[in-house]
Amino acid sequence: MADLKALPKGKWFCCKDCERINIALQHLITREPETLSDDLLTLLREKQKNNDNTNSETDSNSEMKFVVLSGKNATREIRKYLAQTVDIFHEGFDPIIDATTGRDFIPSMVYGRKIWSQDFAGMLIAILTIDSNVVSAGTLRVFGEDIAELPIVATSKGNQGKGYFQLLFTCIERLLSSLRIRKIVLPAAEEAKSIWTKKFGFETLDADQVKLHLISQFKWVKLPTLKMG
Repeated sequence: MADLKALPKGKWFCCKDCERINIALQHLITREPETLSDDLLTLLREKQKNNDNTNSETDSNSEMKFVVLSGKNATREIRKYLAQTVDIFHEGFDPIIDATTGRDFIPSMVYGRKIWSQDFAGMLIAILTIDSNVVSAGTLRVFGEDIAELPIVATSKGNQGKGYFQLLFTCIERLLSSLRIRKIVLPAAEEAKSIWTKKFGFETLDADQVKLHLISQFKWVKLPTLKMG
C-alpha cells in the first residue's frame, strides 16, 4: 500500500490488488449474461425434486443465467433488469429511508446514485434470471481484496423456496473467489440470522470483530452484520 502525502490526480488505486480487482469488475459488467453450468442446474433440480412443493421444479426448457450489472450509464436493456430488481427488493423490504433527505435508499443502491453522505456509485447488482426475467438479486460492493459487502438480497415472491437464491449466492461466491476476495459481510435482521449462520455458514460479528476486520475504514451499510470468511 502506498504512503501517500497527497491525493493523486485522476483515477488511482491504493495497491495493485485493488487495481486488479477493479479491472476485472469493469470487464465483468460489460459481459453478456452467463448461462449456468450443468453442475449448478443439477444441484438446483435435485433440491427442487426434494421439495414438498410439487410446483417448484424448473421447466427443463427454461434458460437460467447469471449476470453482474452496474446502474451507472446503464443501457435500456440493463435498466429493465434493474427496475425488476427494485420491485423484488420492495416486495421483501420496507423502504430504507435516509434520515436527512427522506429518500429511499433502495433505488439509489440499485442505480448507483448518491444520497447525501452515502455514495453508491460502486454498487453492483448480481442477478439470476429465468427466460430474461429476474428471479433473485443482490446488491454487491467490493472493498479491495479483504471484503465484499452484500447489503440487500431477495427473491421474487412467486419464486421463493425453490433454491434460486442459493444458486445466486453460489455464483457470487465463485465470482468473489475468482477475484481472491477473502470475506463477505452482510447486514441481517434478527429473525433471519439463523438462516445465514446455519444454511450459509456465516458468523455474527460483534463491535470488536468489526474493527478487527477493518470494516470501520469503509462507508458500508450499517445494520446488524454477519461475516463469511
